[in-house]
Amino acid sequence: MERCNLGLRIGKLRDEKGWSQDELSKQLETVSGEQISREKIKNWENNERQIKASDIIILSKCFGVSSDYFLGLTEHRLIEGNCREAAEYTGLSESAVEALHNMKPFVESYWKTDILSELLCTPQFEVLINTFLEIKQQSETVKRMTQHIEGVDLVKLSDAVHSLGYEVYSATEILQEIIDEFYGTRELLRTARIIEGAW
Repeated sequence: MERCNLGLRIGKLRDEKGWSQDELSKQLETVSGEQISREKIKNWENNERQIKASDIIILSKCFGVSSDYFLGLTEHRLIEGNCREAAEYTGLSESAVEALHNMKPFVESYWKTDILSELLCTPQFEVLINTFLEIKQQSETVKRMTQHIEGVDLVKLSDAVHSLGYEVYSATEILQEIIDEFYGTRELLRTARIIEGAW
């Protein structure tokens, strides 16, 4: 890994925490018990000073990220091996893996993870994801075209809006198919209407 990336990562993590270099200096002192000056941090971020292995360990503890992340051996920040491995294996972001891990698992006799597992294994799920990608692309096209409305080809804009509407409609249809496959809702609704009509 190039040294410049290490400085960039320190600066990025510091910015995400909303810390100034002085505040980071205090945080590092709390973690290490040793004073680390603002000047030293500035030099790290500007790649004007080599960072010792012991400082990388202190930075890792302070920010709650792995040393591997600082060294550029992984793009995943988390220290926990299982979470990092899950992110690497699935291609999900660490925040997505954390959200799954922290999800309240049990609601009124249903396990959310069971429902999620069923959803992921249904053949329509990939179709749904592809449809969401189409919606994103069409939304970006419409957004770009409407940012500079002067000189826009209105026929192309109309086509893009219609395509976006179609993809949104497709997504709702796919969701309905998935729900119906899980729970047979269409048949249940049909039965309920028959019973309702008999009253």
